[in-house]
Amino acid sequence: MMHLSLPLLGVLLAGSAAQAQDAITGQCATPDSIAFRGQKEMTDGDLRSGVGIVAKTAISSRALRRALSDLYATNKFESDISTTCEITGDKSVLIFHVRERPVLSEIKVEGPDRVSLSSVRDRVDLQIGKPIDPAQIAKDIARIDSLYQSEGYYLARVTVDSGVVQQGQNARVLTFRVTEGRRLAIAGVEVEGNKALSDADIVGAISTKPEGFFWWRNGEFDSDKYAEDLAKNIPALYAAHGFIDMQIVKDTLIVDRNNGKAMVRLTVNEGPRYRIGGFEVNGAKRFSNEDIARY
Repeated sequence: MMHLSLPLLGVLLAGSAAQAQDAITGQCATPDSIAFRGQKEMTDGDLRSGVGIVAKTAISSRALRRALSDLYATNKFESDISTTCEITGDKSVLIFHVRERPVLSEIKVEGPDRVSLSSVRDRVDLQIGKPIDPAQIAKDIARIDSLYQSEGYYLARVTVDSGVVQQGQNARVLTFRVTEGRRLAIAGVEVEGNKALSDADIVGAISTKPEGFFWWRNGEFDSDKYAEDLAKNIPALYAAHGFIDMQIVKDTLIVDRNNGKAMVRLTVNEGPRYRIGGFEVNGAKRFSNEDIARY
């Protein structure tokens, strides 16, 4: 019995098939049978129907690349799928070596305090009883991170630990651990596009003030107050000075995670300044227009 890896037969197919040659030579160019090694749950028959390669039929490197891609796309196997050719006498066997992903048995979440545990748990979209998908774990971490950012905790960190349920079983418990950290400290506020009102005027009217603006303020970023500044406080300030068409065209929060600080950058379009051109009172009977105008 002879074992040959397919790269020796003109094909490089271990993990990534991008460097495979266009043609396959040797006995495995037309394998007498197809086999699989390493799986526990799925049968050879189930896998054989999924790779699209038929025994005693000439195969190409493109077909092998597609077979490896289809196996990985099932989300049941790790990425290190490889192939070898086993030759016994004049018979050849094309063997796919696979390693099954562990199955998720339980999800735990630890660490949330300022954000509710249930809110964090709802951001985890993995399914119990299914093979663990690393790509989905990355998405869930990003979803949790986004949740904390919406609450102003841009310094939160999420890690995932995997634990064995029982020795010898291919089942895992995933624990999402959150280190919340503190809220961002606003280091400064920059305003672009303003001419009628200074940066100090605008900062004085908003709740999102940088650290040190008042000695008793630590400059913590509050997303709710920031939203109110954009929607209400700044437009009201400009309206009081006659700029009723003023718009905030862009707002940016530049975060420095290493220092735990952020810079707020606002771009405004002040628009024209309106002045009173005339004053009229209609419908007054008891008081004259002059009397009312004095008020």
